[in-house]
Amino acid sequence: MAAAKCPAIIKLCAVRVSLLDDDGTPEGTYYVSDKTVSLGFTPVLSTGQEREVRNGCDCVVATDKAPDVLLRFTFEIAQGVLEPGLLAMLLGQTPILDPDTPASVIGINMICDELCGKPYVALEAWAQAYDVDHPDPDFPWLHLRWPSTQWQLAPNTLSADFLSPALTGFSRGNSNFGDPFDDLPLDGTTPIAADCFAMWLQAEDPPTGVCGVQDIS
Repeated sequence: MAAAKCPAIIKLCAVRVSLLDDDGTPEGTYYVSDKTVSLGFTPVLSTGQEREVRNGCDCVVATDKAPDVLLRFTFEIAQGVLEPGLLAMLLGQTPILDPDTPASVIGINMICDELCGKPYVALEAWAQAYDVDHPDPDFPWLHLRWPSTQWQLAPNTLSADFLSPALTGFSRGNSNFGDPFDDLPLDGTTPIAADCFAMWLQAEDPPTGVCGVQDIS
């Protein structure tokens, strides 16, 4: 058994998005990208109330602070290339298919007045775990997982530079995503729950990026 590890985390090497049914279970399709430039995730907290009592001389005689509570995460993601299949899945919009190759997504057709009913997706990411100046020999990867997220387009700019398609999103809890890829760590003999947010070191390589939607086997 490997000793406890405290690696340095660097790079973002793969992102996997899995479409969810209304009840949070996997719909059966997913998308893996190795073209993601950055993934920002920010915890959203309900700030605990601070209470205090001051005496007549304006000195504090009692004080307390309720704990902050994690509600969800918000996200900012930037892609290095245009991946229409990924955008269709993240945004819950109708894919435009290549008439000569129907399995190939060449765009998305967005509905501007769709105010509700957008699907949720599970989001996973892999970063490298370094021991000083090289990948850790036992656990070279950090795997992060949010079992339910929803997305919207962020501001994007066309210019002389390459377009970096950007989206924003937020997370929510989901106890029904389960372990469709059989890669969750075990809590004794069963996989951990991972129904809000989880991250763990792992030895297995991340999935390979593919320009297209795949089926969960």
